[in-house]
Amino acid sequence: MNFTEIKSYEIQNGIQPILEVIRETPSYVAKDKVFESALIIHNKGCAATTSLTTLTEKIASGWTPANPDLSDNLQLISATVDLENNKITWIIGYIGVNEYGVASYQVKSPSTLSTQGWMYWEATYGSRNVSEYKRHAIQTANYTGESHLEFDLIITQRQEFP
Repeated sequence: MNFTEIKSYEIQNGIQPILEVIRETPSYVAKDKVFESALIIHNKGCAATTSLTTLTEKIASGWTPANPDLSDNLQLISATVDLENNKITWIIGYIGVNEYGVASYQVKSPSTLSTQGWMYWEATYGSRNVSEYKRHAIQTANYTGESHLEFDLIITQRQEFP
């Protein structure tokens, strides 16, 4: 008796882009306030992206997204807000090896106390799709006397650490 087993393997070159996305978003915010949220995109692979990258942020109902932007070091093809589905979409051009970019936007929190919500990003580049491990939970303050901090940061890049 002869048995033939046929297997098929897909082998990819190790020189490829690998995108990492890191969230910079508060978990607790005051009610009825506008706050900033950001997704940091980093190509930690050995090659630049060769096609457009689509970054999508989905936000729970009741939390209103607005004003998407992208840092100047990456090419922003388009940025749109779909208010009916609470979704922001960035179309990004070429991302070089070890290059970072910041996709930022604003969110208006609900006008009620103790309102829970979530945010969830997905990125597609070439034939690859990466997504957030789990939804980022967010909530408005539990009572009106609850303190919160609001501040701006100014960051200066030192020449000896480019």
